[in-house]
Amino acid sequence: MNKFVEKIIVNTLTAREYLLSFLLFKDKYDFIQVYINNIEPFTMEDFKTLERMGFIKFKSPNPDEIFFENIIKTEKLRELFKEYEVEEPRGSPTIGIGTWIDDWYNLFPSKVRSGGYPVRCDKRGCFKKMIKFCKDNPDYNKDIIFEATKFYITSAKNKDYQYMKLAPYFIEKDGISMLAGECENIINRMKNNEKTYETEQITNIEGI
Repeated sequence: MNKFVEKIIVNTLTAREYLLSFLLFKDKYDFIQVYINNIEPFTMEDFKTLERMGFIKFKSPNPDEIFFENIIKTEKLRELFKEYEVEEPRGSPTIGIGTWIDDWYNLFPSKVRSGGYPVRCDKRGCFKKMIKFCKDNPDYNKDIIFEATKFYITSAKNKDYQYMKLAPYFIEKDGISMLAGECENIINRMKNNEKTYETEQITNIEGI
């Protein structure tokens, strides 16, 4: 029997549920959105069915809307697609964005407004933009992203948060990413610190 068909039968999944499970397993949230927009919509009931079957869990109980950041993959889902699990480079930012996007989002102050809007806004939009950002900028891992964001927020605080970017716009707006610029600055500072350290070591050795 075909392995694909066997998995569907053994796990009592429909082909549609199997497709959704696989896309969730691979963190292909952008593909899910394309499927919803161009083929047919996945409904909230589809996600709740996978939850009842033990393939996913919800961080918040009984959700009424589809928010990918609210979905946790279970061991049962990983077991279903274990042959597709590819070990990615350590520190790769595309690994488990859903596990840290909340922490990143919460770096933005909750009571600060810019242009009349709270800077901590549109969590779903942030999640979608961060997925794209990480794919477009594989050199910037989670640690660099967090460091760059903290630096920007501290700088904004020192200016009383005037003209501070809203969280999703900080990631990208109109094709321009302030986050990418801040990440590049972090990388450059790290390189400069390494050069300074090397120079000091050479100086110390020569002075012995």
